Amino acid sequence: MNDASRFERGERYSVVRDITTYRGVDPITGLDVLIYDFPGEARAAAGSIVSDHLPPILAVSSDGARGTLVSAMPFGASLVAPGERVVDDRFGMQAVGALRDAHALGLVHGDLSTSRVLLANAQVYLEGYGVPWAGAGAPTDEQALHADLQALVRALIELGGDNLSAEVSAALRGASAKGSYPPMTAPRLHAIIRRLAGGAVKVPGAGFGKLTLPTTTAPASGSAADAARERHSSQAATSTDRPRHSTGQNTGQNTGQKAGPTAPPNAASEDPEPITLNSDPGLTPPGEPPSSGGQPSRGLSPRDTSPGFVKALPPGATYRHGNLEEGLRPAPIRLDRDEEAAARRRSWRGPALLLLVLLVAGLAAYLTMLWQRSDNAGPAVKAFYLVDVLVEPANMPPVQMIVDKSPNDSTYATGTVLGSVPARRQFDAVGTWVVHGVFQERTTPPVTVQIPQTTSITLTFPPANGP
Repeated sequence: MNDASRFERGERYSVVRDITTYRGVDPITGLDVLIYDFPGEARAAAGSIVSDHLPPILAVSSDGARGTLVSAMPFGASLVAPGERVVDDRFGMQAVGALRDAHALGLVHGDLSTSRVLLANAQVYLEGYGVPWAGAGAPTDEQALHADLQALVRALIELGGDNLSAEVSAALRGASAKGSYPPMTAPRLHAIIRRLAGGAVKVPGAGFGKLTLPTTTAPASGSAADAARERHSSQAATSTDRPRHSTGQNTGQNTGQKAGPTAPPNAASEDPEPITLNSDPGLTPPGEPPSSGGQPSRGLSPRDTSPGFVKALPPGATYRHGNLEEGLRPAPIRLDRDEEAAARRRSWRGPALLLLVLLVAGLAAYLTMLWQRSDNAGPAVKAFYLVDVLVEPANMPPVQMIVDKSPNDSTYATGTVLGSVPARRQFDAVGTWVVHGVFQERTTPPVTVQIPQTTSITLTFPPANGP
């Protein structure tokens, strides 16, 4: 194993049970590193982690009783406070992707929480892999991997708040539910969040059931219209004692010709052939093609005079016998010249009314703009005052700055987290403010800020007790 003693240790980063984490510096590259000191042996070797969202392991060493693991610290990495806008669907997808990569490498973390999720240059990282956080008596690999997934899901729900979409929140809460079968895995959850974050799937609202779309079976060969046309031509060639468009099957008796295709007894009934301009209405004798356009030859009458399909009429109603040769009836309503002129006038009323509405809307918008310009008593724009916030010691990791007291007209209530520092932060009201810094279990004394006089403050942490 590589020797980890060459890395320079700095301030203590965190303490979990008997495992202490320090922020350090690589003397060769000058980059920040995380140095873990723990009892026992490391769970991963140097160079064994290859992932875009897992810090690589630079060195591992052990003296038998205690071990040391050094991993790279992403440049500019910082912790994320709950409710920050950066914790969105893409943030959750990257975090679960990091867990998926770790599971693919067979790595178990054992202490995933919000303090293990880092953000650097819009990239999410999970730190601490390779360290035996769970200690002795760890569960089986499957149980440990599932425990890591549950812990990360709880951390994402805590960090995301209302910034996560309803679809991704539902997926995370479903993954954290107990007793789900089969148990959720990191690759499966990553695939689900990836689909949901892209908007491919929407969670239905309450009251909607499962929709089932009807399906149809395509004919064995050709289209449905071709099959219906073949069936109709077969019937027209073999039947002379019934209507041509009868929906019964062709038996082929008394004709000497082969019967047309028939459906099996248990097959679903097909729709009848639609009647079109080119359909044969059954007026042409067998063997004689119809005239052009599908119309019957003049002078012919239907061969079959049976009523065929008779609909039950209402009481007192009768059928009217018509003549196929009679001409078209004139329209019941005729338009004279005055009515035609009125129709032309009505044709341009719609566009004219639309144009008038647009002109009125434009005039109203113009008058409103003039009135707003002339009104000098409008509400004042809320100002923000920037204050540079420093942290002592200077090598501390990002610290959360919390409001203890704010002016009456401020929108920040007591206990509001103004963000991570050191950084330049905004104060939204003039007056006296009191703030303090928090990092894990360490806090700074309160600091008073006078806005707008104060432009820079320093949050000083007392020296840490113990090694």
